[in-house]
Amino acid sequence: MGTSGWSYAEWVGVFYPTSSESKLGFYSKIFPTAEIDSTFYAFPKEGMVIGWDRYSPRSFVFNAKLPQTITHERLDGLGKPLEDEIDKFANLMLPLNNSGKLGCLLIQLPPRYKYDPKHLEEFLSLLPHGFKYAIEFRHKTWLRDETWKTLSKYNVAYTIVDEPLLPPDVHVTADFAYMRWHGRGQRPWYDYHYTDRLTPSQEEALKRARTHLKQAKEKPVGLGEFTRGGEDRAKLVDLLGTLMGETRLARSFTIPDDDVKVIEANPKIINAKVRDYTLKMDMGSKTILHDCGDWERSIETRQLCKHIGKVLLTVPEDTALAWVSAIQDNLEAWKFQQPKK
Repeated sequence: MGTSGWSYAEWVGVFYPTSSESKLGFYSKIFPTAEIDSTFYAFPKEGMVIGWDRYSPRSFVFNAKLPQTITHERLDGLGKPLEDEIDKFANLMLPLNNSGKLGCLLIQLPPRYKYDPKHLEEFLSLLPHGFKYAIEFRHKTWLRDETWKTLSKYNVAYTIVDEPLLPPDVHVTADFAYMRWHGRGQRPWYDYHYTDRLTPSQEEALKRARTHLKQAKEKPVGLGEFTRGGEDRAKLVDLLGTLMGETRLARSFTIPDDDVKVIEANPKIINAKVRDYTLKMDMGSKTILHDCGDWERSIETRQLCKHIGKVLLTVPEDTALAWVSAIQDNLEAWKFQQPKK
């Protein structure tokens, strides 16, 4: 699971600690994938694409929108000019594709593009080989069996949407699935808040997509990131923000991974070191034993410090989420202590 874009000024102070923070660097520590929204508005510079590759984790996955010059401005006139534009964009995306960081190229079509099976097939035949593609329709005339057959023929994924215009129908037409949850706000759609609990239609969409993808030939992209545990990471960070405060949480991300040594981490015990500081957590006795200077203040305010946050961000997500949930659910029962001198 990820977001469409990551470089938004209004996220500073809410998600990003400071305006000088490397946005992609910070974002990629929390989310395993992102949709590149900026490529819809303009072709990226070659150096920018190389930077995305260089400054993101090895396992990170990008999904890039085709430029609007292809999907909106030149789509009607099939031919060499359109094909040249597609090739130009595909070549720019090669650094990400070659490093295994490109999930798919997203073809977002305009609402005026109505059902025309011949035109669609001719367009799909122009797409360069060696890439995965997902296509998003905005007109309900495309929701028919003939469309799914054509997409399956070219192994192009139908984009499963949650939005006001189209129903959240599940049609898996490729060896991966791609989901876009726009929201159901009015103006704009994304002025909408998704809660931890899915609506019945969203639950059904996920259930059906997972069933289809069990038979997929390759690792799914998009939905695969959603179901493989990305949601655990987001929930973990959200809960840590509640238990630590946003400032301490932001500081925990600045601690180098090499400064953390996890000796033991399971549902019963966490034993770790961060630099010269020790941390012992016991689920049975509900005890947290730690010795950094900030911890003395944290004991009074009943908040976790940045070192504990870093350890919980380092251990397996399911283990960390179990610990953080247990602390959050019964905070007053937990004993925040320092080692006896």
